[in-house]
Amino acid sequence: MNYNKLFPKNSFIDNYMTFMNNMETATDYDFFAAIWLLSCACQRNIIVDRPQLPIQMNFYCIFVAESGITRKSTAVSTATKIINKLIEDDPTVALIEGKTTPEALDEIIAEKSRNTGSGKAIISISELAVFLGLERYNATMPTLLTDLYDCPQTRKAGGTLSRGAITQTNVFISFLSASTPSWLHQSVNPNIVAGGFTSRCLFIVSEQAKRRIAWPSTSVGITIDDLTRQLKTIKQLCKEISKISVSEDGVKAYTSWYLRRNISYDAFTSSFESREADHVLRMAGFLCINDNSFVIKVAHVKSAIKIIHDIKYTSAKLFEGTTARTNWMNAIVKLREVLLGAGTETIAKSVLTRTVRNFITVSELDALLDVLHECNMIQKFELTQNGRGRPTIVYRATKLLIAKNANKTIISKLIG
Repeated sequence: MNYNKLFPKNSFIDNYMTFMNNMETATDYDFFAAIWLLSCACQRNIIVDRPQLPIQMNFYCIFVAESGITRKSTAVSTATKIINKLIEDDPTVALIEGKTTPEALDEIIAEKSRNTGSGKAIISISELAVFLGLERYNATMPTLLTDLYDCPQTRKAGGTLSRGAITQTNVFISFLSASTPSWLHQSVNPNIVAGGFTSRCLFIVSEQAKRRIAWPSTSVGITIDDLTRQLKTIKQLCKEISKISVSEDGVKAYTSWYLRRNISYDAFTSSFESREADHVLRMAGFLCINDNSFVIKVAHVKSAIKIIHDIKYTSAKLFEGTTARTNWMNAIVKLREVLLGAGTETIAKSVLTRTVRNFITVSELDALLDVLHECNMIQKFELTQNGRGRPTIVYRATKLLIAKNANKTIISKLIG
């Protein structure tokens, strides 16, 4: 992607990327960090004025690379320094930079709603594993972030037994983080994909820094204060303008692309495509805010389509094992249900084959049953009628199949 063609000179994105040119971050990260900063300036002050379904300008973005290669943490922390200055005099916004629980995040947004009438949270975490984690109490964090993504005007949250349900109003949330591919492969399970969290995120995959810099220059001509002032100006303009319109030609270009889209069927890509049209309009909105036109034109639409298409392609490669993992997990869940439901009774292999045939092949079922047998989660028997004829293979569950971590153990042995 030649990002220089996407923005004019001296625009915010141009100045931010000039500022970051002195650091070993990936160029992709610099561009999307600038987009995230624009989102944090927009907040709920402006929307893309699509009839019936306006687009809020929030933004979920995750930088992806192996550790130490593209300076993911540097990209996140540098953008966060600017956010700290941007919101230092804005009491309506909470900045979250550390680990929290879903309940605590709900309460932070509710408290901002009570005190200011607007529950806005900006989340900036340099390590996604720290924020989402694998602990039981954080298991619902992707679900909560999915629920908050559409920035509801009013939302009832869980609350506590003593205080009852809490109310959140004028919600806004933008999210920036970073992760390694290996952690995503391990932790992004079928429920997270099917639940819609990954379709709301843009995963920015980069394999190299823009260049190696042994001794950074002390001056690049642009400072954090300069960038903050520019963002504050954009924030004020968003308040005054409030709606991003789409030109007639822009609507035609967007409609033409939308009607000609190919539909995918693998788990990750089909989920992403359910939100792809919104991502395109939102990205086009950021581009027109950046060039100070506040009108989405054909050029904005075409650039946004290319940007989002590239992200879909690289993300699909990142999660290309998700479909197989989803099928395996569905098969394991179904198999456990049948075997455990039978109690001490045996189940014929033919019954198990019918149970999982929509998810895995017969040879894959054999591999799965072998793993269960090796882990002593099932017993295997061969039965014959009066000692004659071809034996029937039957299976029976053991107590080990009930274990809470059984699914994780099985899937790790099957596909790692």
